[in-house]
Order: sequence, then C-alpha cells, then structure tokens
Amino acid sequence: MKIQALVPTPQGVNATQSINNYINPFTTKTQAYIPSIKIDHALSSKIKLSGFWGWTHSATPGDGVNTTSEGLPSPITTFAPTAFDTINYRLNYDHSLTPTMLLHLGGAYQTSALDMPSFITGYNATTQLGLTGPFTPLGFPIIGGGQTATLAGGMTGANSLGGSQPSALSALLLA
Repeated sequence: MKIQALVPTPQGVNATQSINNYINPFTTKTQAYIPSIKIDHALSSKIKLSGFWGWTHSATPGDGVNTTSEGLPSPITTFAPTAFDTINYRLNYDHSLTPTMLLHLGGAYQTSALDMPSFITGYNATTQLGLTGPFTPLGFPIIGGGQTATLAGGMTGANSLGGSQPSALSALLLA
C-alpha cells in the first residue's frame, strides 16, 4: 500500500479505463558535445607529424525535479542520469624515404566510460516502506513484474518501478 500510494492517480480522458490512463507529457533534456583538435606539422620537407584529440560526450542529466524517463515522480521513476564519454587520441608520423616509398607510423588510443549513478540515494526501504530483507539503504527497490502496454502514439506502458530499469508506464496503474 505504501508503494501504491507513490503511484500517481489516473488522469486524462481515459482516467476511468485500465489502460492509457496516465498520459503525462515530460521534458527530456540531453547534452551532446563533440569537440576535436587536429594538428599537422611539417618537421622537414620529408617528415610530417600529426596529432588528433577528440571527445564525444552524450548525457541525460537529472536535476531531481524533472524526471526524463517515463514521467513518474521520485522515488518510483526508473530514470537514471547518464553520461557517456569517449575520448580519442591519435598520433601519425610520415616520412618520405624515397620518391616512391612512404613510411607511415600511426598510433591511437580510445577510452569510453558510461556513468549511470542511481537517481535515488539514501532511501531506506525498511524504514520508508516497511520492507525487510537484504536491502542496503541506497535506493528505491526495483519492482518488476508489471505488464507493458502500447499507448496511443506508440509510447509504451510501465513494467517496473524504481532503479535503472528500462521504463514505461500504463498497465502498472492499478484500479
């Protein structure tokens, strides 16, 4: 009952129906940066050196107020802020050994990281919800097992609450 009390009540023209009863538009904020630098230098008429650095950053930050996953409020949202970063380094050395022979040496290094921290921290399921078990007071428990329904416009309905699960929203809203 404590978890069900966190689920918003049905709304809209289908509020009395068992599906499509929670149409909640929400804003999605995404950041994307792709800066890069390339440097070419002629050490002599026969030797060229080039370097490249590139960073690809894509993120969906969370501000604690605007959920951007399925529109559910905290703490039952499946939203998780994400940051995906890829950094590339390249270095090339070209030496014209003869008019018909080129020595080319190239090296590259790439690193990628996906940062996806829990949106809800410090949540104690034992004291807040009365749940007992192997819970660590860190986040809202992930509750799955709901059905997924397709809403008008091709949106999908909820199949879980809490945590960083694939999200959606409809058949979960119990009458």
